[in-house]
Amino acid sequence: MNENGYQLFIGVEVTSRLQDNLDNCKPAMAMYFREGLPEFLSIVRIGDKDYIGRPVDNHFPCQDLDNVYRNVLSLLKKIVPNFRLEAEKVGIHALPQPLRHML
Repeated sequence: MNENGYQLFIGVEVTSRLQDNLDNCKPAMAMYFREGLPEFLSIVRIGDKDYIGRPVDNHFPCQDLDNVYRNVLSLLKKIVPNFRLEAEKVGIHALPQPLRHML
């Protein structure tokens, strides 16, 4: 978290269709977003919407944003292979508080 109380998060909004796919993913794939491990995906609430993706640390180099973006897409394709995710839906969001994992 930075001095202003925000943390950047790279992810995609969890729509009802995506949530259905997450709920019905193979049990072995659930570890990629339900375990709360920093190297995998997290589900967070921003305002009244849920997002799945990865937080980035303070002073994160801009050149590494593409790596995190591709990692989020890759993990989601692995977790929910039948869900069609439009790459342009992945965005950078500001979390107004420290990251709290939702299960």
